[in-house]
Amino acid sequence: VAESMSGDFGKIGANLGNKGLGLAAGGAGMGRTGGVGGLANKVFQSGVMQRMAEGRGGEGIIGKFAGRQGVLLADKTRNTSFDARNIKLGGIGKGIGAGEGNKDGFMKREEKWMKEQDRKAKLMEMTSTEKAEVGFKSKEEMGKMEKTESEAKKSVKEAKTKANNSESGKKVTEASNKKSGASMAGDAAIKKLEAEKERQKAAITDEQRAVADTAVAEAEKAAKEATQTLANTESELILAQNEHKVSKEVKALREAEETLEQVTETIKRGKEANRAVEEGNLHRRETYGKAVTWTRPTSWWNRQKQITKIREGPSEEEKAEEDMSKWWKKMSEKEKGSREKPAVSEKPKVEEPPETK
Repeated sequence: VAESMSGDFGKIGANLGNKGLGLAAGGAGMGRTGGVGGLANKVFQSGVMQRMAEGRGGEGIIGKFAGRQGVLLADKTRNTSFDARNIKLGGIGKGIGAGEGNKDGFMKREEKWMKEQDRKAKLMEMTSTEKAEVGFKSKEEMGKMEKTESEAKKSVKEAKTKANNSESGKKVTEASNKKSGASMAGDAAIKKLEAEKERQKAAITDEQRAVADTAVAEAEKAAKEATQTLANTESELILAQNEHKVSKEVKALREAEETLEQVTETIKRGKEANRAVEEGNLHRRETYGKAVTWTRPTSWWNRQKQITKIREGPSEEEKAEEDMSKWWKKMSEKEKGSREKPAVSEKPKVEEPPETK
């Protein structure tokens, strides 16, 4: 078993090298020029190691472990000065908190551990390169697009008003009103014809039948004329509509509507991409949480709680408390500095504390 595990962990170095993090082997010369930091940042931003840690390529436990170590090593290397001669086997282990002494009480250690896991879980999230590939939009970008959409809607509304009030638009309105009037008159003529026919059937005497026949004939003539008038008004409306369609006002309206449609579609795709990024990040954080809590001496229930905590990250209340703590620390340092400096005549600027939600 020991030989098998040794072989598995030996693959980690090969995996890291294959993914672009064989830094010790060829990085000494690059270290003097800062090239290794650039390479590490390039590997980190590519998302290769993050996908490996997630198991996107079907990696097993060892492969995911290699991916997590790769992410941490790449992040550490890109943020520090690097010399390949200084790399030690235990460097990565130290980077993930292995071998550290327990100087604090249990609750304090748990709090520190959870904060450190949140920091590392964030490193496993989709990189800027990966986000760009799926079309992710920042809050600022979404805000600008939504503002553009609002302006496009306003432009469409204005273009519709201009089109309706144009000469060709007024002709369409007039023809439409005439058609509506002719349609109502036609309906009334047909109803009258039907009523006269009912009276014709009810006639008993010759005189009644003669009167009814005359009334039916007149109603049929009126219905025929109403039907013809309706047909004429329909033709006039079609002509007016065709003329209106090619007017400059309608052309401007179509352009405004197309612009609005494009902006709306872009926002829709942006929201879909953002949801995909959010879901992807949650999955990666959860995968990381399962891995780092796997060997911890704790109950199943507490492990699930830790995994959820790592997956979701700090709550809004915890973030607010952290911001307030940073603010108090900053104010304390500023106050300490002001006591050490000689007094000045200018009134010091008061910095407001962060808002709490």
